[in-house]
Amino acid sequence: MNIVSLARQAKHALHVRRKHLKWRLRPVKIKAYDRWRANNPDRKPYVYHEDQYPHTFLRRPTPATRPAQSVPRRIFVIWVGNTPMNPRRAESLESIRQAQTDVEVVLIDEISWTDWIVTEGPIHHAFGLLSPVHRSDYMRAYLMHFHGGGYCDIKPLSSDWGRLFDTLNDHPDVWAIGYREVTSEYTPDLPHALGADVKRHYKSVFGPSAFIFRPCTPFTEEWWRELSSRMDYYASALRESPGGDPYNPPGSYPIRWTEILGDITQPLCLKHQQHIRFDDTVRPRLKDYRA
Repeated sequence: MNIVSLARQAKHALHVRRKHLKWRLRPVKIKAYDRWRANNPDRKPYVYHEDQYPHTFLRRPTPATRPAQSVPRRIFVIWVGNTPMNPRRAESLESIRQAQTDVEVVLIDEISWTDWIVTEGPIHHAFGLLSPVHRSDYMRAYLMHFHGGGYCDIKPLSSDWGRLFDTLNDHPDVWAIGYREVTSEYTPDLPHALGADVKRHYKSVFGPSAFIFRPCTPFTEEWWRELSSRMDYYASALRESPGGDPYNPPGSYPIRWTEILGDITQPLCLKHQQHIRFDDTVRPRLKDYRA
């Protein structure tokens, strides 16, 4: 073997080692990033300005604020798709129910979903083409806007949400309560200044696994409006390549994992910061919840 071949092999081996090292160090890098870049929300709270983030959906007109509606004392949980709920998920659902004293837990599936559809909120014609995960994302937006109440992923939960419903109903200017996002790694990779600010201020946005919303607020209206716009945009592509496996849709499936939930709700948390509250007790366990 000549010197040139040996040099090429050594260069390739070095490249592979660097790549592996980069991935091993990634969690450390993210933790350091979170400590260094993330602002303490109590010491230096995020402040939204109307002229921020041009060419994004946040710059669309904010809907008028309606008279505040009460927040129903119920938590929606959603299970859709053809896969039966496994024992671990069933245990998680039972933990949510057992933790509540005077809050109803409502299981939404493909059948019971139709009971919650209202005349003023027709379901998008491409809804059935979404993957099961994205159908769940669509459903929670629909339920939070048109009905209100809580939502929780089917994951282990130990906290009673009763006092949080009391907080919302005692303070009409509060539109939603959720937990602070856990790490900037869980925030969406949005472009330009908006993406940078969502990551920098990850403690100022809700995590997507659990929250409580007052119905028909400007927040939920903007959420529903933007979701509907994205459904219109992707409808033809969804007809060509509908979703299948909830965690492994086909490569031609057009919608990214966070595109119709976190990509919308987390920027809206920044915009409506004055009307949301944080309480980390709503957060379910985010690890080891699958079978």
